[in-house]
Parts: sequence; C-alpha cells; structure tokens
Amino acid sequence: MIGTLKSFIKEGACVLIGKVRKFFQHPITQWITKTSYYLLVILLLIYFYVCNTGNSSTFIYNEF
Repeated sequence: MIGTLKSFIKEGACVLIGKVRKFFQHPITQWITKTSYYLLVILLLIYFYVCNTGNSSTFIYNEF
C-alpha cells in the first residue's frame, strides 16, 4: 500500500513538472516573461534616477 502510494505521488509530481516545463517553453510565455523582466529593470532604473536622495553638492574645484 505504501509503495503504491509513493509511486503514485512520484508519477503525479513528474506529470506536474512536465506540464510546468512545457508551459514555460511556450514562446508566448517566454516573450511575456522576458518583456516583464526588462520592463521591471527599466522602471527600477528610472526610479533610482528620479528618486536619488544622495547629496548633489556643487563641483568642488570651481574656484581654481
């Protein structure tokens, strides 16, 4: 009984992993994932540029 339950769970996990792998190999899924990733990177870069709270002091060698 226990052996058949373990094999049933193992087969179910293999089927699930296969379905997930097939889903992520689909071209539309890859395009959406890559586009979302690059959009997130661009938005974070814009956020860091706009919300820079560092000291932006004047150029130190102006009087020379």
